[in-house]
Order: sequence, then structure tokens, then C-alpha cells
Amino acid sequence: MEIDPTTLSQAQTATQRSGFAREDFLKLLTAELTHQDPLNPIDNSQFLEQLTSLQNLEATSALTDGINALARFQQFSAASSLIGMDAIGVSDEGEVVRGRVEKVVFDASTKKIRLMIGGKLVAIGNLREVVLPESLQKDAVDRAIEASDANDAESA
Repeated sequence: MEIDPTTLSQAQTATQRSGFAREDFLKLLTAELTHQDPLNPIDNSQFLEQLTSLQNLEATSALTDGINALARFQQFSAASSLIGMDAIGVSDEGEVVRGRVEKVVFDASTKKIRLMIGGKLVAIGNLREVVLPESLQKDAVDRAIEASDANDAESA
């Protein structure tokens, strides 16, 4: 009997999936050994193949969960760097939103990262434009040079 990895729920964590798969595998193995034909016992190669499939499933599940967590962390980090920037995006209601990115929110129910722009939540995938606010476009050195030039112009 083969274990089909596609039947496991993708919403479960690797630990939940591996525990579930391990328990089910042991139940199936026990049932198979209990009810096997004594004249035609289970083939060792089949048993090892099933065991290897289970271990591959567990390893793949853990790797997938790790990659998903890393991707969420990377998205959250990228979204956090947008705080204080002016942005244009489309809200969940389909409304075009313009304003400053106030905060980043992770929605646990949908597993999506959203930005708070002008009091409205915008999925990071729905951003259309991000720019530095005018107050931040020039650094302190540029502002000092402009102020100095303005002072020179006034005194001349």
C-alpha cells in the first residue's frame, strides 16, 4: 500500500503532517501484517519502499514549511521597509488608496501581509507605486547646501 502525499492537508504544519502520517503508516502496517496471507507474506522491498516514501514525505513537508516561513519573513521585512513611504495601491474593497504607509500587518487567517495606507489595508501584492515622501527625498546635506545657497542669494 502506497502513501499518497497529495491527500494530506496543506494547512497543517510539517510536524502535524509527519505525526499524522507516521501514526497512519503504523496503523496500516499493523493491519497489513495482521491480515496478511501467511503463504504470501509482505515483501521486504515493498516494506522498505513504503518506509522510504514516508520519510521523504516528512522531509519534504518540513522543507516546504521552512521555505514558506522564510518567504513570509522576507515579505514582512520588505513590507516593513516601506513604512513612512508614500504609496498607491488597491484596497481589499477595490478602492484606490493613496497615502503614507503607516504599518505592516500579518493576517493570520489568510496568511497575507497587508500595509496600512491612509487607514485602509492593502495587500502587498496590490501596491501600484511607492515613492519617498518629499520631506525625505533630499538628504540633510542637500538641504544644507540649498539653505546656504539661499542665504548667499539673500546677502548678495
